[in-house]
Amino acid sequence: MALQADFLVRPRPLPMEAAKGVEKANSDSVNQSLWECSQEQAAHTLEKARGKTGIAILGKPSEALLGDPKFGGEYQGDSIKAGEALAFSTHFFGVLRFLASGDPKGGAP
Repeated sequence: MALQADFLVRPRPLPMEAAKGVEKANSDSVNQSLWECSQEQAAHTLEKARGKTGIAILGKPSEALLGDPKFGGEYQGDSIKAGEALAFSTHFFGVLRFLASGDPKGGAP
């Protein structure tokens, strides 16, 4: 018997100051490497989410949005693309901040 549970994950604040100091001290090539690694990690995480839910966002879309006719029909595809782009940008930036601060897992165990 498989057990499944939903739970709330409270994210830690992004280490903005620590990341800024590291980025200033790094060479351009190191910062470029951090940028590329962050893009790959964010894309990988969101593709895993797409495999589970069909949409590349963390979590699942709100039932209120899915049932709202304003976001259905011809607008649904555009709405999903916009949400996925926002999810990628947000996740990418978070990953970049943690990698640049020297905390590659973002505090995860």
